[in-house]
This record gives sequence, structure tokens and C-alpha cells, in this order.
Amino acid sequence: MENLNKKRLFIALNLPADVKKKIEEIINDLATRNKGIRWVKAAGLHLNLHFLGNLNSLEENKVKLIMESLAGKYGEMVFRLERVDAFPNIIAPRVIYLASRQKNGDTVFKLQTDLGSQLNKAGFTTDKRPWKLHLTLGRVKKPAGSIKTKANYPALPVNFKVASFELIKSDLKPDGAVYSQVISYKLSYKL
Repeated sequence: MENLNKKRLFIALNLPADVKKKIEEIINDLATRNKGIRWVKAAGLHLNLHFLGNLNSLEENKVKLIMESLAGKYGEMVFRLERVDAFPNIIAPRVIYLASRQKNGDTVFKLQTDLGSQLNKAGFTTDKRPWKLHLTLGRVKKPAGSIKTKANYPALPVNFKVASFELIKSDLKPDGAVYSQVISYKLSYKL
């Protein structure tokens, strides 16, 4: 019963709707070329900063306080999505993603590191693997060899701005996760 009161949460940067639409075209093309992959729905596309797991309301409020304490300190971020790639590699993929980078500095790494540090101090467990900025497109259910892609996609590269970071709730459904924003914090407070 205890787990019923918990929410599956993560912290992420949300993408603008027009960018999600462009990426949806890439996902649709990849889906016709590759079977056995659970593709992300366009509405759920995001740049993940920290997965938190199932949290109760007290833990959720601690996370909100941490996020609030970091709000306004990083400035608006500009990103570039460049090419289809995979973890651990394109030959034996487990996760299909778009390689991403911040065009106006490296504040996204500072935000991700600062969040992780504050979360750890508050008693939360964070992923200890090196973090790589990426946009997940799909997860391979059964390994089936290398990913079949086009040589290029007209939508790529795509540039976009992000002005906030969000706490997002993930509800797992039979046809994939459904995401809903819990709360949003500004990356910059302009005077």
C-alpha cells in the first residue's frame, strides 16, 4: 500500500513543442526501420538531469526545495541536437538517442552536478555513472543488431532554447510512460 502514495519522479529540461514535432518525424522513420524498440512519445521528449525513483510527499518536497534553491542561477540554455546514436554503441544498442550539446557554454553540466550534489546531501541516491547530455528516443527490448538509420535527417541539426527545469512525474502504462510536469523553475531571473 505504501507505494501507492509514491510518485515516480525525475528532473529534466523540457523541449519546445516545435522541436518535439521535428524529432517525432525522426522517431517515426526509425520505428519503420527498426523493430523491438520501445520508442518515446514525442510529448515526453526531454533532456534528463536526474532520475529520482519512487518518492513520497516528504521526499518530493525536499526535491522541490533543492530545485528552488538552484533556480535562477544558470541562465537560458541553447542546445543543438546533432545525430542519431546509441548506448553503449550503434552496433549493439540498448538506448537510442540524439547526441546533444549546449551551444552557449556548459551550464547544463553545472546544473546537473549541483543538483546531484544537493540531492546526495539530502540523502537521495543519484546515478554515479558519468552523465552524458542526450535525448532518449527509444529503448531496445531485445538486442537485434545495429540500428538502421538514414544517412541524414532534414530535421537535424536542430537548435532550441530552454528557460526552465522541471520536476516530472512518470506514470508507467502498458504502451509506454506518460509524463506530467509537477513544478517548473526558471533557469534565469532577469532583473
